[in-house]
Amino acid sequence: MADHHRSSESAVRLRHWLLVLVSPLILGVLASLFVSWGTGTLFPGWLWWVAAALGICWVLLYLASFTRVFRRPILWIDAWSRSRRFKHPRVLVLDGSLAPRQPCSVPLYSTDKRPDDWRKSLSSRNPHWTVEIGPVQSIETASYEIILNPFGEAYPEEDLSLHSTLARMADWVYNGGVYVNVAGYPFWWQHNPLSGVTTDSGRWDLKADPNTKQVSGQLKPLLSDTLLGIGPDMSFPKSVVVGAQDDSDRRRFGEIAGAGGSTNVHVFRPYPWSTHLMIPMLRSDDRKIIIIGAVPYGDGFFLFAGLEIDQSTPAFDKAIAAIEGWAKYESKKRST
Repeated sequence: MADHHRSSESAVRLRHWLLVLVSPLILGVLASLFVSWGTGTLFPGWLWWVAAALGICWVLLYLASFTRVFRRPILWIDAWSRSRRFKHPRVLVLDGSLAPRQPCSVPLYSTDKRPDDWRKSLSSRNPHWTVEIGPVQSIETASYEIILNPFGEAYPEEDLSLHSTLARMADWVYNGGVYVNVAGYPFWWQHNPLSGVTTDSGRWDLKADPNTKQVSGQLKPLLSDTLLGIGPDMSFPKSVVVGAQDDSDRRRFGEIAGAGGSTNVHVFRPYPWSTHLMIPMLRSDDRKIIIIGAVPYGDGFFLFAGLEIDQSTPAFDKAIAAIEGWAKYESKKRST
């Protein structure tokens, strides 16, 4: 599905150049040749070479845009370009604001690490990365490979009814970005930094009892209800478990389980092992839960960490290692 989407996106870009640039150019050159021929005016021989080159270019672009002839080369070029960008990725750590010079007031849930803690750790461990702190609006003005939400279960939201900020970030992921949620249940709380209001980000499903006329409601979180159709294991108790990886996990993502000097990790809102869409990066040693995993969405991925980040276990170190491991995996064209 992702390969098909990448191929379609590339075809759209090529079709744009075909219609906007190459087709008008070749029509202009052909018009000049016909006018010269019709009026008996001499024209330079190199003009024929230009027309021939444009004609070949037009045919190749047409085949690439409207047929599957060049699908494999296009996908290879896209994968190569993506892997190069992830060798030295640009990372945006959200600061809790919507736009520059606006309030930054998103509360922390299930984590005690502030945005600058993430920036300092990623920068010091990866000197060739560009790690910046900024508002959500930055994704529209700069090119980032990774967005990190350091607030755990909360995220900054402009419209608490329509979830327009989440929609923009989801579109960014769909077009190839990697969004990292560091702890707890992703998008459980939405916070408007301008008004200071925090609310549930889900949809309330209200039902009225025909006998008593009482209305009861059930919250349906955005993650499972509308975004990805998956959700954490809400019945799993908040606890310290032993994290583990198998050999293929380590080949792909490097060492995550032992990051921070211990395999113990404080878990909160992990994912069932049966979550088929999720690529496990860190699991429990009994293979019952996925602690950190990646979920494909269009051309991009959501990285979800079912962690409680505090001083009791090196959960912070494992989250950092998972981000680094995913960038490494992407830089190898996700082939390991």
